[in-house]
Amino acid sequence: MPLSAAREMTSASVDGQSGKRTISVDVLRVGTGYFQTMGIPFSRGRDFTPAESRKPGVVIVNEAMARQLWAGGDPVGRSVNIGDWGERPVIGVVKTGKYRSLGEDPLPLVYLPIESMPRATLVVRTMSEPSSVLEPIRKSIREVDPNLAATDLETLQQFMSLPLFPARVTGILLGTFGVLALVLAVGGLYGVIAYTMSQRTHEIGLRMALGAQRRDVVKLVLRHGLALAVTGVAIGIVAAFGVMRVLSSLLYGIRADDPETLIGVAIALVAIALLACYLPAKRAMAVDPMVALRYE
Repeated sequence: MPLSAAREMTSASVDGQSGKRTISVDVLRVGTGYFQTMGIPFSRGRDFTPAESRKPGVVIVNEAMARQLWAGGDPVGRSVNIGDWGERPVIGVVKTGKYRSLGEDPLPLVYLPIESMPRATLVVRTMSEPSSVLEPIRKSIREVDPNLAATDLETLQQFMSLPLFPARVTGILLGTFGVLALVLAVGGLYGVIAYTMSQRTHEIGLRMALGAQRRDVVKLVLRHGLALAVTGVAIGIVAAFGVMRVLSSLLYGIRADDPETLIGVAIALVAIALLACYLPAKRAMAVDPMVALRYE
C-alpha cells in the first residue's frame, strides 16, 4: 500500500545513446486490477493480465520514472533493467502518486507482479459503507482457504489515519492560531473604531446638527474601519508571500502561489472587519446632537 511503513527499493537503468542511465526507484508489487481498484489512471499502456501478475516478466512504471529514464518519451514496449530481476519490458505508464509521505516530491516507482509472497495486502473497493464489509471479507477468505489468516482488516480511512497524522496535527494547530489571530484582529479593530468614535462624538453631533443624516454617520464609521481593514489586509498579503513557501511545505495541497486562498482570506477579513465596525456605527447613530455638542 502507498504511504505504508513497508518500503522496497532497487535500481533501474536503461541503455541510451549517451551511455547507461541509472536511478534509484521504489518498488510496489501488485496484481491484476490493483490500479482500477485504487483509482490510479493509466496515461499509456495497459494493466497486468492474470497470467502476468503471477510470474516475473513485465513491469509498469509511473510517469516520474518515465521522465527520468526516457526523458519524457514513451517507454511502453521498451526494456528496463530492474535491480536483480534483470531486463523487463514496460507494458504501461501510470500517474505518479504519493508513496512515502504526502509532502514528497514526485518519486520514480516501478510496479512488479506480486508473484508468490508469504504476506500480501488485499484491497477491496465497495459502493457500500466500507466498515460493513470487513467481516464478510474475512469470512470469504476463510471459505476460499481456511489456512489463510486475514489480519489487520481496516478501512482506507483507518489506514490513512497514521500517514495523515502529521498533516492533521499541523492543520489543527495552524487553524487554531488562525482563529486566535482573527479574534485578536476583530477585537483590536473594534477597540480602535470605538475609541476613535468616542473621540469624535463632538464632531458627530456637530455634523448631525448641521443636517447630516444617520446613514451619513454610519458611512463615516464604516469608511474609517474599512480603510484600516484594507490597509491591514494589504500589509498581510505582502507578508504572506514571504511565509507562504514555509506553510506550503507543512500542509498538503497548499501551493506557494495560491491566489484563491489569498483572495478568499482577504475578502473574509474585510467582511468581518465591517461587522466589527457595526456596534460603533450603531452607537454613533444614537448620538443626540444637543448632547454631543456639549460633550467634552
